[in-house]
Amino acid sequence: MEALHFHYPAVFSAAVISFVIGGLWYSPILFSRAWMKACGITEAQARSMNVAKVFGLALLANLVMAFNLSAFLGAKATLQFGLFAGLATGLGWVAMSLGVIYLFEQRPFKLWLINSGYQVLTYTVMGYPGCMEMKPTSLGRSLSRGLVSGLAGLLVAAPTSQAATTAVSSSGFTSSFRAEIKATPAQAWAAIAQLPRWWNSSHTYSGNAANLSLDAQAGGCFCERWRDAAGASHSVQHAQVVLAQEGRVLRLNGAFGPLQDLAVVGVLTIVASPGVGADADKHYLRMTYRVAGGADAGLDKLAPVVDDVIGEQFKRLQSLIETGSAS
Repeated sequence: MEALHFHYPAVFSAAVISFVIGGLWYSPILFSRAWMKACGITEAQARSMNVAKVFGLALLANLVMAFNLSAFLGAKATLQFGLFAGLATGLGWVAMSLGVIYLFEQRPFKLWLINSGYQVLTYTVMGYPGCMEMKPTSLGRSLSRGLVSGLAGLLVAAPTSQAATTAVSSSGFTSSFRAEIKATPAQAWAAIAQLPRWWNSSHTYSGNAANLSLDAQAGGCFCERWRDAAGASHSVQHAQVVLAQEGRVLRLNGAFGPLQDLAVVGVLTIVASPGVGADADKHYLRMTYRVAGGADAGLDKLAPVVDDVIGEQFKRLQSLIETGSAS
């Protein structure tokens, strides 16, 4: 059998490129939300993963993939053959294998499209660095420059956002969300004050966010009022405004949803602010929900659910600020 020859820099670069593509493919700028929804992963679950372990093993797996593809291509593969072999591997083997598994597991078609699309793109791109002794050509150099430029552009364009659930215990937790926004604090405030527009109807008592109202001043009510089919009147005070600084901060005291029955305290703070220092030309939106109660409240079990709800409202508010639509 002919001895295997590996061009190690090319193999390592292929593994790194695959890793970077995966980071972009499953990022908010592309398919992270659709992927999480399709596979049933909540944001709280995603944030609770062991990042070092997951990313370390993922990089190792990409390295194995790169070595395997390089061994398959051989030392004298051409650029055209490398790209075609990568495409054929991703589409003909990996994507179809996933398709068979997903059919029997009755997993969503959308999930197959997202995961298979990543594999096809990854193997196709890896097919070029995998051509270990291929001489550089103008086409090859153009592809390399194009790939690097494209990845750099996506990284620059990717939104700066942070989310975390901290201080989780049976007696409390804190959900925090922060993102750069393409709007001034004054413009953000205008959207914040229109709370019924960005609060999801599925998280109301009446099932319709149009029944919500917000009086954005100290002592004001974040309330919900409606009549049922029989004409009976209903109302809920979700929270009370304790701080309103126009163009900057809105703070409400209130235990939302199932928390209301637990005699706990909840404080929701929404801040729109300019950056500082090197980020002085940027603007940020921050939402924090702090919940505290007795040790028997079992808030550690409710934290992931509440975190998902608040996180959803944060995204809807950000969308309303930047696009004029919360959906």
